[in-house]
This record gives sequence, structure tokens and C-alpha cells, in this order.
Amino acid sequence: MKIKIEFINADLTRINAALNRIEQAAISARDNLPLRNAMDYIDLLTANIISQKYMPAPGGYHDRYDKWKKQQNVGMEYWLLGRDLINSLSVFGHEGGWIGGVPDDAYESKTKSWLRPMGSAVGKKKKIKMYGWANEGLRPIFKPTKEEYKQGGMVKRGKDVIDVFAMNWR
Repeated sequence: MKIKIEFINADLTRINAALNRIEQAAISARDNLPLRNAMDYIDLLTANIISQKYMPAPGGYHDRYDKWKKQQNVGMEYWLLGRDLINSLSVFGHEGGWIGGVPDDAYESKTKSWLRPMGSAVGKKKKIKMYGWANEGLRPIFKPTKEEYKQGGMVKRGKDVIDVFAMNWR
């Protein structure tokens, strides 16, 4: 027994056109979605730093460092590092894709040392990511923001792609 399927040419043309549109949308998502996710993550990270969203309870600083930080960052909050952290955040290529964070070549704007009097720091400028390595465990901002983005922004981006597929199927 053979099964025979017949298509009306107009329907077949419409189905093929829809499949081609969906294929192009999938290629676009593959090429653009990682970059969009990285950009969204940086936007959320910046907002969380400015709002101090994940700031732990006070008292995590050494007394001398706390005094120095208050002198350095007049009117600035927890993670701002004299604005060096926010200014260093960017989207950059990584292992064939995109990542949002602090690139390897981002350095502090001026040499800082809380062991020396104000304005007398000597030595090389330090990489901004060094602060992250040293402090993420004690004063996390990157990991909680990543989890927040995975639960919200990344899901929304995925739904947007599905909506584009549905729109192109029509």
C-alpha cells in the first residue's frame, strides 16, 4: 500500500517561504543572540552596581581600608572603585563567542594603595579583574547578577526568538 500526498502549489510555495524565513531567523539568532545577551548582562550589571542591589551587610572591610575607601570615593558606593569598575565593563569576543564583563586589558585609572597616605601610591596600576578575583567571594556582584540574568533577561531573549519564529511561520 502506497501513501500519496498531494499539495496545492500555492500552499507548498507558502510553506517553503515560511520555512526559509524561519531558517533565516534561526541563523540571525545564532549570530546575534550571544552578543545581545552579553550586552543585556552588562546593562544589568551596571544597574546592580549603581543601585547597590547585592551589597552585603556592612562591616566587611578592614578598618584601614574602610577609612581609605571613604576618602577615595567621596559620595561613591560599594563596588564603584572610583568608577573604574563601571568604566571597564564591556562586551568582548571570547572563545568564538561574546562575553560581558571586565576585559583582561582593563586597568585602574590611577595607582591605588590603601597602605599609603592619600595621593602617594606607587607602583604599577592593577588590572580591574584582579579586584574581582580578590573580592567576588566576599562581596559578590558578578555571580548574583549572572543568576538574575539567567532567570529573567535570558529567558526573555529566548521568548523573543520563539516569537520571531512564530511570526515567520504565518
